Amino acid sequence: MVIGILVVLSVVIAYVVTSRMQEGIEAFATEKAKNDLNMATRLVDYKYSGAWQIKDGQLYKGSIRGAEASRSIGNSLPSSGAAHPKH
Repeated sequence: MVIGILVVLSVVIAYVVTSRMQEGIEAFATEKAKNDLNMATRLVDYKYSGAWQIKDGQLYKGSIRGAEASRSIGNSLPSSGAAHPKH
């Protein structure tokens, strides 16, 4: 009987700890993504003047096509240690 209670208690504790860890990891990842997006936005605004616009179905920042700007910015950023594709 005591072993059964300990097993049930252990399972409940494991479930609570696991769900709390998952919540913490998700909150951290969300905050990191927001900060990275904010940094990227500021970097693009600093490096390329002008407003965002769509010309002929392509996204532009000022006179620079969006894909060209993102490639240029991606190559100039220091590595965060995360794996990312090489251009």
